[in-house]
Amino acid sequence: MNQNQKENTFKVMVVDDDKDLREMLVTLINSSGKLDAEAVPFASGEEALDKMEEEHFDIVLTDQRMNGISGIELLTRIKDEYPETIRLLITAYSDVKTAKDAVNDAQVHYYLEKPCSNEEIISTLHRELERLDERKSMDIVKIDRMMDVRDILENFKKSLTSVSKEHPGIVSLPRYGKKGRFNMLLEFDGPTEFNKFSFELKDNEELQQNYRPRVEDVQVFEDRYLVTVSLKP
Repeated sequence: MNQNQKENTFKVMVVDDDKDLREMLVTLINSSGKLDAEAVPFASGEEALDKMEEEHFDIVLTDQRMNGISGIELLTRIKDEYPETIRLLITAYSDVKTAKDAVNDAQVHYYLEKPCSNEEIISTLHRELERLDERKSMDIVKIDRMMDVRDILENFKKSLTSVSKEHPGIVSLPRYGKKGRFNMLLEFDGPTEFNKFSFELKDNEELQQNYRPRVEDVQVFEDRYLVTVSLKP
């Protein structure tokens, strides 16, 4: 791997107090030809938090049940202190409370239930790294293009009058992405509003013709739906 490749490699923090499982995960990630990532092992959540004060990590993959702080406690701290870091949880306890805490407290991006296959681990990491790469590639809208963006935004809102009256709230300005597309982050109060939006997005011929919209990502936090929509005017 040359120096340029090293600079573009994603860093994955692997946290597990089981030495064998920790080393297995690190070897799996580092030997995968599908991931441009370097995995670094940590034996405890405390050790991981200390390291994050010194070094940036793109993803944290942690077991739930560990000595010391749990995986959910670790990811909750990371969410509060390093919100841009992707948070993945592995748990053998698929009870409702674990899932609820993972979503509500740690706001994990995904959690894997033991026993999970090597293929599932790699495909999950690959998906999250692709999303992260897409977000990193976006440029903030330049001030000389702001009127352009406002016009597009206003047209988009007008096309969704039946939905926008009930919600959704636009919680960020569009950011231009690859190939002339830009992303808009929308917030919905629940699945009903999101479903209405989805049908409107699909059935509105004028919207499809002018913007070619597609839903890129959906994250659910309690009853809030944060939806990333990509458009190409």
